[in-house]
Amino acid sequence: MEYLKQFQKHIFDNQLAPLVSLWQEYSFCDEVDPNELKAILNSLSQSPFAVSFGKYAEDIFPLWEKIPEGEEKRSILRHLVDLQTTNSETLKAIVEEDISTHYQKDPNFSKLLKILGGKDRPTFQGILSHLELLTHLKPGNFCFHTKGWGVGEVLDVSYVREQVTCEFDFVAQKKDLSFVNALNCLIPLPKTHFLSMRFGTPDKLEAMARKEPVEVIKKLLKDLGPKNAQEIKEEMADLVIPEEEWQKWWQLTRNKLKKDPQITLPSSLHEPFMLSTVTVSFEERLINQLEERPDADTLIEMTYSFLRDFPQATKNQEFKEKIRAHLTDALVKQDLTDGQELSIFFILEDLYGDTEAKSIEALVKKNLEAVEILERIHIISFKKRYLLSLEKYRDDAVELFKELLLKVDLSQLRDFLLNSLVKKKATPQITEVIEKLVHSPDKHAEAFLWFFENILKSDTLPFSDNVGNQKLFEALFTLLSKVENFAMARDITKKIHGFITGQRFQLIRNLFQNCSVAELKELLLLSTKCQSLSSHELKTLRSLAEVVHPSLATQETVDEETVLWTTEVGYHKIKKRIEQIVQVDTLENAKEIEVARSYGDLRENSEFKFALEKRDRLQHELRSLSKELNHLRILTDEDIDTSRVGVGTQFDAVGPNHEKIHFKILGPHDADADHHILSYKSKFAKDLEGRRNGDTFEMNGKTFAIQNIQSCYHQKKG
Repeated sequence: MEYLKQFQKHIFDNQLAPLVSLWQEYSFCDEVDPNELKAILNSLSQSPFAVSFGKYAEDIFPLWEKIPEGEEKRSILRHLVDLQTTNSETLKAIVEEDISTHYQKDPNFSKLLKILGGKDRPTFQGILSHLELLTHLKPGNFCFHTKGWGVGEVLDVSYVREQVTCEFDFVAQKKDLSFVNALNCLIPLPKTHFLSMRFGTPDKLEAMARKEPVEVIKKLLKDLGPKNAQEIKEEMADLVIPEEEWQKWWQLTRNKLKKDPQITLPSSLHEPFMLSTVTVSFEERLINQLEERPDADTLIEMTYSFLRDFPQATKNQEFKEKIRAHLTDALVKQDLTDGQELSIFFILEDLYGDTEAKSIEALVKKNLEAVEILERIHIISFKKRYLLSLEKYRDDAVELFKELLLKVDLSQLRDFLLNSLVKKKATPQITEVIEKLVHSPDKHAEAFLWFFENILKSDTLPFSDNVGNQKLFEALFTLLSKVENFAMARDITKKIHGFITGQRFQLIRNLFQNCSVAELKELLLLSTKCQSLSSHELKTLRSLAEVVHPSLATQETVDEETVLWTTEVGYHKIKKRIEQIVQVDTLENAKEIEVARSYGDLRENSEFKFALEKRDRLQHELRSLSKELNHLRILTDEDIDTSRVGVGTQFDAVGPNHEKIHFKILGPHDADADHHILSYKSKFAKDLEGRRNGDTFEMNGKTFAIQNIQSCYHQKKG
């Protein structure tokens, strides 16, 4: 399929001359892949210079002759006749032979030929494809509508009216088309075509896709041409395989496609899968790719993937030697990192056993920057082999593993490092790592959560006792309070919530059973600093603590002097403003400062002074809002006392002439004077605080009575 890629590149670059040269070179090939030739002709016919190219189309006939007789050869002939513009005598002979062999016996042949302009028409373009369509128009057959109606089934044909009636999948009613219109927009589809099966026998196609997924993909590629992964999904998801099952089905199918010698896999997501009728062994395919001298990372990835998927290939000694030659060539001629060198030696070790061990040992001992090397090894299994090599060849493996525990991102590598340190009885080093994480959990959040989870499951690791668990949970609440307002840390926040609230707060229950009053107070205080914990969750934590130590029940849950109550709307309002300042306003202001600075003479530069003043205002607002955010609590129904006026309540104030004003008392960020929504921090709200139904107050020289006190979350009563 390499020729197809080259043709498509010239078409994309709008280069006719190189395209013609490539076509002439292709025409003299010894072998032909019908699928590739068909795809090339499709690309050419849809290109902007299809007409200009037409005079060169006949050059391919010597190659076309090599295709075995059959429908594939005839399909390509129809493409060529439609594309060519020469209408030569040679072409005329080929066309007349095809018509005589395949169409002349049709009982309606004379009528059809008359519709197409008779046998003496001056050009042959379209005659074979049009005859193919008109003889195909029989009830029960399928066609594709090129103008957007999709696949259709032929219901009726009238040669008297020269009309066909079809039912299409994208049109609600049956449609009548004249033969002339049909020739302009219909393409015949055999009943075995992918689109015909999808329209006519979808259950059969789905069953086939589940039982023989590779065969269905090969049918799709043969009938529709090369398609990338997204295009394959568009043709099949929900139409053949249900959308919710697609990801799993495609992953399994893609793994099987790797092992089919007729499928050419794409090198990137945007490139297509291709079907070839010329079977090339996977060994040959890999060697051909290596002959193109890819960069080191590509060479390593390609070779590793091949040996993983086709381990039996290593029994072929000649093939192994070719692989070795390419890998050795890369070691000598390419400027490799130590990580790349090690990866190549690991592959050679897989091929030839321990003969490469000396080279691996030398590299591992030579380079002391273990963290950097690990980062430069891209294949996960090679990362683990590098760790095994460190353990085997380095005397300082314990110290290296201690350092790497905080640096690696993959759980399986952390598992290996920790298990290795445990086996070596390196408890002081493990303790040092955990203490560092507990002291500053936000510096290595992922590592902390991984250790947190593993320590709680263990009886032997450091910090697995009651005192250690207490410190871990304190660090967990500290981490949550520091990361919960960052969008990038959403997954971490979600995971911490799972630890705290999962299984009806089971971990918290277990922890609280062994905590003193002082320790519980500290944990409860830390929990109140976590904005993402709801009031209900905070109350649950306090209730669980009170069960263990009832004396805590007399103490206030929150410090009313510092808490700022708000609704969820008000909370998101302040968060949105903070995001606006950080992500938009500050960046725009920085640009304004740079632009103003470019004007020169900063002493007399008013634009520069205004930009700096704006920066000060933004920084002051950000500090103020961030401080407020740390004290915000979202009101819930459980927080609101409806027996008296207070934060979270709404009520009616009825005047002397029965006039009525409806008030709400909420947080400062929810206040709206125009709609009588008061901040509970305002003087007026404080004067009303504590009053009950029937109590009165003075406003604008009039006396008003308080009625219908209720929660702000309830609908206003009559």
